[in-house]
Amino acid sequence: MPFSDLNALKYLEELRLSGNGVTGFAPSQAELRLMNLRVVDLSDNLFNNTILSSLAGLSNLKTLSLWN
Repeated sequence: MPFSDLNALKYLEELRLSGNGVTGFAPSQAELRLMNLRVVDLSDNLFNNTILSSLAGLSNLKTLSLWN
């Protein structure tokens, strides 16, 4: 599923993608617009700091895990 397709899940409150070896998302799919999203777990993947711009629009985000 492309990252931008997650926007169709407008009532999603938790997104857990830890341990998948993901390195990043295509620039055209960069921004999530999930207004109900409160928890994001992207830990134990292979992201660099560019992932943060993809999360900028998550105004209700309370917990973000990016460890390892």
